[in-house]
Amino acid sequence: MELQTAQDAYKNLSGKLSDINRQLCFAGIAVVWIFAVSNESGSYRLPNTMLVPLGAFVTGLLFDLLQYVVSTIIYGTLHRSRERKNFALDEDIKAPAFINWPAVACLIVKVGAVLVGYVALLFAVLYSGAVDV
Repeated sequence: MELQTAQDAYKNLSGKLSDINRQLCFAGIAVVWIFAVSNESGSYRLPNTMLVPLGAFVTGLLFDLLQYVVSTIIYGTLHRSRERKNFALDEDIKAPAFINWPAVACLIVKVGAVLVGYVALLFAVLYSGAVDV
């Protein structure tokens, strides 16, 4: 296998993982919203058992955004620093080995947050009495 093939697979799969993870966050928030109860004034309130899942899904979305913000800043800074040193646009450059670490860390956190969110949601539903086991 060529290195380019591995890199292309990584880009494709990590992009797809981010898309699926984002959809799972929104779906999780929608499921949490189903358990919101209205009071006499017409406002909605979430049961306390739904706060952890909701927080996990929102955390997943925040780290999804953070991953793209951090990557944009890092690669923009790298591009600008090489541009100032008069590198040509088609010239090969050496990037530091750690350049992708912040984005990978965000990816791990956002996927972990969704896993935590769904496990917490499962326990919240099972132990809320909403489902007979």
